[in-house]
Amino acid sequence: MPSKEDLASMLAKLEASMQERLSSITTEVRQIGIGVGDLEEDRDNIQLRLHNIEQRQDAQESNIAQIMRREDLDNRGRRNNLRGRGMLEAQGESEDVRDTLQTLFNNILQCATDTPILLDRAHRSVRPRGLPQETPETLSAGFTSIP
Repeated sequence: MPSKEDLASMLAKLEASMQERLSSITTEVRQIGIGVGDLEEDRDNIQLRLHNIEQRQDAQESNIAQIMRREDLDNRGRRNNLRGRGMLEAQGESEDVRDTLQTLFNNILQCATDTPILLDRAHRSVRPRGLPQETPETLSAGFTSIP
């Protein structure tokens, strides 16, 4: 049977072994805690970046919607428009664009030349710089209603 001193020695060895294991576990728990802290910080950074990206995406979607609305409005304004390209103007002639277009459209529609055609707009398009004055013009007309 073991003596009291042998039991005390075995108990001391057991305590030392348990203390060593506990110390090892404590170190591992600390390392895991540090790793978890790093992961939480990374998660917070990712959430912040995601939030910023979502805000930018919302802003871009809003901008795209505004651009599409503007384009639709522009297109609605052009629906009854007609452009005549290649219109040569005689030297020194600067007659009214409305009269020119009315004569042209009445000729195309085979109506009397003085038949009124309701136009919201009638104008010459601007020529690019550097082109000679003899270059054919583009005339634009916006119809109130199409005859």
